[in-house]
Amino acid sequence: MTAPDLAEIATVIVTWNQGDRLLACLSALEAAGAAQERIWIVDNGSQPPIEARLRERFPRVLLLRMERNLGFAAGHNAGVKAALEAGARTLFLLNDDAFVEADALAALAEALAADPTLAAVSPKVYYDGSERIIQSVGVRVDVERAAVRMIGSGEVDRGQHDAPADRDALFGCAMLVRAAAWEQVGPLWEPFFNYAEEIDWCLRARELGWRLRYIPQAAVWHHTSSSLGAHSPLRQYLITRNMLYLRRRHTRGGWRARVGLARALLSNGRVIARFLRLGQPALARATALGMLDYWLGRTGDARAPDLSLRS
Repeated sequence: MTAPDLAEIATVIVTWNQGDRLLACLSALEAAGAAQERIWIVDNGSQPPIEARLRERFPRVLLLRMERNLGFAAGHNAGVKAALEAGARTLFLLNDDAFVEADALAALAEALAADPTLAAVSPKVYYDGSERIIQSVGVRVDVERAAVRMIGSGEVDRGQHDAPADRDALFGCAMLVRAAAWEQVGPLWEPFFNYAEEIDWCLRARELGWRLRYIPQAAVWHHTSSSLGAHSPLRQYLITRNMLYLRRRHTRGGWRARVGLARALLSNGRVIARFLRLGQPALARATALGMLDYWLGRTGDARAPDLSLRS
């Protein structure tokens, strides 16, 4: 199968108050062969709005302006919907704080085109500003224990992850998706708001028989947690709550599931204790609230105003 023309790939980027990094992201993306008129920017209520700065540097990109922050999942769904309506057959979901290397998009497109059983492919992701320290080469998922692990995270790249490999899930920082797979699997689950939505999507794709593959010939540099901050209570709350929802959505019940839930809750209890020992009560509280809201069935960003004031 012939790889798609890079200029025909539809890129969707959700942004929120990250004007400088978004412009750097777009510069790298254009250098990698993406066409401005095939890039959808979803501005999730940035203040001030990014349109003026965006039009000055990238006048042909397509901008979807949301009145408020709808979250990563809903923002991407809106962008993907617009891209599909415009006839997109290949979708590149990219974080606004991620910077693609010049040959990354071509390597991903070639790999996806070569195997029709692949729903999506993702690159080797490095921490931006590091000496090639890996953030992710794919994701390992233990659904019953609500545990997700970035493969290779924190390792210096010495070539130990230079072989393509199938994965349980892919890191949503940069993911090239077959439009046919997206249409079959469906959109990201919006109640997550942020965090775990791409893992959920990947698991749903695999349940339908699709495969997911890590492609080491492609590389992306990621600033990581630019919007909320790496130690934000809101980030900790969302991860805690959403991992429990992820587990609920992908387990079948029975004694193994009950044991897995007990282990997940025990693990979260240990996290709370560790934060308290480290003198970080705001993060301990965020973890406890994540557990509580899972049990109460709460989703979305209702806790955002409270937790964002306690960082």
